[in-house]
Amino acid sequence: MARSVRIVSVNVNGIRAAVRKGMSEWLDASGADIVALQEVRATAEQLADALPGWQIVNDESLQKGRAGVAIISRLPGVETRTHLGPEPLDASGRWIETDFDIDGETVTVISAYVHSGEVDTPKQDAKWLFL
Repeated sequence: MARSVRIVSVNVNGIRAAVRKGMSEWLDASGADIVALQEVRATAEQLADALPGWQIVNDESLQKGRAGVAIISRLPGVETRTHLGPEPLDASGRWIETDFDIDGETVTVISAYVHSGEVDTPKQDAKWLFL
């Protein structure tokens, strides 16, 4: 019988704030094996401090305190990619994907943080480029 793996996704709006508000307890209760995080607003070191015991891969935004995505897991990842396309997409901390070997099958988990966009503004142009 195939093993079940629980994958969840959450926009944390800042990982340090989320942990202060009880995210660690939520993670423990969720039974999640793999978690896609958006808007982490943290460095790799800050993520490791906030989420002890998890394997972490992340894509930081070049703008400090902005965006950032991560995938945390209880399972080892096989390969991670952050390349989405031309700059500035690859420097914006909005895309990460990791392959996991689940009973001999490759499962790719993606964490994406899509621009909000406002019609007829540069933000909307950035969103269309991303999409």
